[in-house]
Amino acid sequence: MAGLPLFVGRNSDEIEYFKNEIQNILKTALSSIKLKENGVHVQASTLGSLEALLEFLKTSNIPVRKKKDFSKNSY
Repeated sequence: MAGLPLFVGRNSDEIEYFKNEIQNILKTALSSIKLKENGVHVQASTLGSLEALLEFLKTSNIPVRKKKDFSKNSY
């Protein structure tokens, strides 16, 4: 995934270690995103861009909607 580090495991022990490492990094990154019932839809092409956009919205007091609520939109 864009924005996350790239690890190369040369044996099964390294591969298992790096799998756990990436899971922890991704879990930390995703848990830092605070979502609301009502708010704007946010989409970005990279994780870094998404983090920057979410930080801007947070400092501007603009809520970001939970993904499961997108079905409520009428287009």
